[in-house]
Amino acid sequence: MNETAKTEYDFSDKYGNVKKEILDCIEKYEKIIICRHKRPDGDAVGSSGGLWELIRAAWPEKKVMISSEERCDYVAPYEAVGTMPLPVDYQGALCIVVDTATQDRISDNYFQNCEKCIKIDHHIETEPYGDLSFVAEDRPSCSELIAELSFSSDGRLPMTLAAAEKIYMGMVTDSDRFRYDPKPETLVIAARLIQFGINTERIYSNLYIDTFEHIKFKASVTELIQRTDAGVAYMYITADIQKKYGLSREEASSVVSFMDRIKGCPIWLAFIDNMPLNDDGTVESIRVRLRSRFMPVDKLANKYGGGGHEHASGATVNNTEEMKSLIADADAIVVSYVQRDPTIF
Repeated sequence: MNETAKTEYDFSDKYGNVKKEILDCIEKYEKIIICRHKRPDGDAVGSSGGLWELIRAAWPEKKVMISSEERCDYVAPYEAVGTMPLPVDYQGALCIVVDTATQDRISDNYFQNCEKCIKIDHHIETEPYGDLSFVAEDRPSCSELIAELSFSSDGRLPMTLAAAEKIYMGMVTDSDRFRYDPKPETLVIAARLIQFGINTERIYSNLYIDTFEHIKFKASVTELIQRTDAGVAYMYITADIQKKYGLSREEASSVVSFMDRIKGCPIWLAFIDNMPLNDDGTVESIRVRLRSRFMPVDKLANKYGGGGHEHASGATVNNTEEMKSLIADADAIVVSYVQRDPTIF
């Protein structure tokens, strides 16, 4: 055993000042509006809902709202039953934006009407915004940062069972069950959340048990996987396929995980037609999910109007020609990396 390894993690030793400032702001404001990104995923739901639970438990007299008309079907049981803010609520309010790297991704057109804005995020920061910013790019999820805010608050923002359940769910979904390069503090936080009595079996059942229709979809759609000579795996889920199997947005996007175990394919891409279609039956744009082992794909996502993490990002292309261009760029990344490290496969 490495005698210098830390067996305990000091939650106050990093980002200490900004976390204290955030807590001071939360304590000061009577109206707090929590925002997240458009087309929310598990981490957006977990971090926003977890923070909502924490603030309401610590300060029951405050009016705490979550601003998001969009929902995420596959984590529906963990949505906070919050009150949507009215235009008048923004005046004199504190806005806390979670899990959202850039302002254009915020699912709220009025957040700038708040008196003060705080950003809490874990994506690579390309666009700083807000009066206070707590950004930790090395963390697998934003939900983890909400837990850390609680655990380093000296009792000002104590953890609760309801918050722990939502936060743990967000950590699990964004890290793919702690597969994406978890830091020691990530697993320490997960362990502490479990100690609050959350039912992990129920969480995993809600997240990973499939419908019969989705199982049938999985069985057929794997035939669509293609592979370039360089080793980029990809598939295209068209609007027709989504309609045939009655897929939700989350179910269609999940195909990216079907390719994560293909030997010799360190980059894998999922292209998904955005639904609903235009009035003339054409596709407005195509979502892209980029995943990788060893080599970063975030800058490739940036090139196509997206971003995210080194090994898990999202982007958008407008047609099949742009799709081919993105695949070619991914090929170039693999070729360049293999030239530097021929043993990668």
